[in-house]
Amino acid sequence: MKNQPDKIIKISRNCDEISAHNFFEMNKTKDFSWLIPGFDGWEEITAFPINTPLHWGNIINEYSSINKNNKTLQYFELLMDLSELEARIFSGKLLIYQLERRWNHMDLETKDAYIEELLGHRFYFNKSKPLDQEFKKINNQFEVISMKIESLKKRIEPFENDFEDDGSDQLDIIDVKIKIQNILKRDIDLRKMSIKEFTKTLKSLTHKKAA
Repeated sequence: MKNQPDKIIKISRNCDEISAHNFFEMNKTKDFSWLIPGFDGWEEITAFPINTPLHWGNIINEYSSINKNNKTLQYFELLMDLSELEARIFSGKLLIYQLERRWNHMDLETKDAYIEELLGHRFYFNKSKPLDQEFKKINNQFEVISMKIESLKKRIEPFENDFEDDGSDQLDIIDVKIKIQNILKRDIDLRKMSIKEFTKTLKSLTHKKAA
C-alpha cells in the first residue's frame, strides 16, 4: 500500500459516513476499498490515504460502542454469516456435481464457465491439475464449511432461547426473523443507509411484544 494516493480519495471516517453494505463488506474482506463511499467492488483501488487504518479503527470502536449488548444486532450478524455460508455451499455443491458428472462431455468453454462460477463462490478449481485431486480439495472445503455452519447454528441457538425465555420483555423470534427479512428485501437499501442508522433500525425491533 502506498503512503499517499495519486489522487484525493474520500474515505468514510465514522458510522454516519459508511453504508451498512460497505461496513459489512469491509469487516468481512478487510479491503479498505469498501471505505470509499459508493465503492461497488469492481474498481481496483491500489492507494489509500495514510490515515485509512485509523479511520477504520474509529468506525469499529464507534460501532462496538453503539451496539453494546444489542442482542438483536448480534443475532442478525450471525444470521447473515449463516446465510452466506449456506448459499455458498449450496451453489458450490451444485456446480461440482455437474462438473464431476459431465466433465468428459463438456467443451472447454463450458468447463471454464463452471470454473469461473466456482471462483465467484471462492472455490478455486485448477483444471491443469489431476481432476480427482481438485474434486477432493473442494469437497474437503465443503466439509469445513459444513462444520462452520453447525458451529454458527449452535451460536444462534442461545439467542433464540433468550428471546423465547425473556419473560415480559421477550421477543417473538419468528417475528424478528420476518421483520429482518422484510427490511432487507423491501424497506431499505443497505448501500444508501449508514451503518449507524441500520443498527438503530434493528434496535427498533426489540420493542416489547404487545400484551
